[in-house]
Amino acid sequence: MGTSSALRTAWAVVGLALADGRVDALVAGERPERKPLLNVAGVVPYTQIQPDLGVIIFNWQRDETAFFREQRLRVALEVGVDRSSVVERNLLNEAVRADSPIMPGSWAYLSDLAWPPHNPGEARELLARAYERAQETAAEVTPEPENTAEGSAESTEAAAPSSGSLFDFDILAPADPALVAMAQEIATQWSQYGLGVTVTSADDETFQARLESGDFDAALVELSLGDSADPDVYEFWHEGQYQTGKNYGGASDRRVSEALEKARQEISGINRVAYYQQFQRDFVDRAIAIPMYYPLFTYAVADDVEGVQLGFIGTPADRFRNIQDWVLYRE
Repeated sequence: MGTSSALRTAWAVVGLALADGRVDALVAGERPERKPLLNVAGVVPYTQIQPDLGVIIFNWQRDETAFFREQRLRVALEVGVDRSSVVERNLLNEAVRADSPIMPGSWAYLSDLAWPPHNPGEARELLARAYERAQETAAEVTPEPENTAEGSAESTEAAAPSSGSLFDFDILAPADPALVAMAQEIATQWSQYGLGVTVTSADDETFQARLESGDFDAALVELSLGDSADPDVYEFWHEGQYQTGKNYGGASDRRVSEALEKARQEISGINRVAYYQQFQRDFVDRAIAIPMYYPLFTYAVADDVEGVQLGFIGTPADRFRNIQDWVLYRE
């Protein structure tokens, strides 16, 4: 029996236990477990955003993907993907679109963060400019060839990508069917702009090992934002956290790093909010990475249990914050 088949069987049993009253409530532990809880007879599903961020990160440090250091290229990728439709088609009822590297519910979350709309025309224009800049940079560092027919031919070959694409890269994704499908849809959208984009999936252990070793071009990764509403995302996006922290792609932006440094050091809550808000604006404006989704925490409760409310979810135990208000109506 395969993993997916075993999962369906296990949740069929759980669904029966919920429906016939042997179990009054159940929380989904993993994202694939959430959808079955939405359609169990006699059960009310409660959902809330959990403290994780699904995000496309770029590898700024590899020579082969040095083009990710170009802000125009990253912004092109940002405006060139229809995030809303991608999330809705692949993670319906399992996640919601993310618009910030900080989770909603945090005191530092900027709810009206201006996000650039999906704009294929702008994406094409920015990619063309990024390609021209890459060609200029390559010409600046390439020694002048000898003035021969052979030298001219070699120079022409070196100036053009071997694939005929503007830029080529691969998206590494976890071996989860929904996330692989999401990465493939993103790759398809980006490929429409003259990019050569492929998708590779890996099991959890291999995926994590490749992240930590920097063995990827771009990656679709879920980052755990912690169990506190205090949004310390320093280890993910500060330039000094490459290799020692969880800045797996080596994102290196001084403005972003300075905002995170000041937010960590500041005692005043008002000033901390200001620094975190600036961090979020710069993160989007400079397309440090592309937030895609926040997974949903799902808690299925028998319909004769009333008064359940889900607030901020840092850990699964947070679902019991108002347990004193729960009422069981049962004969």
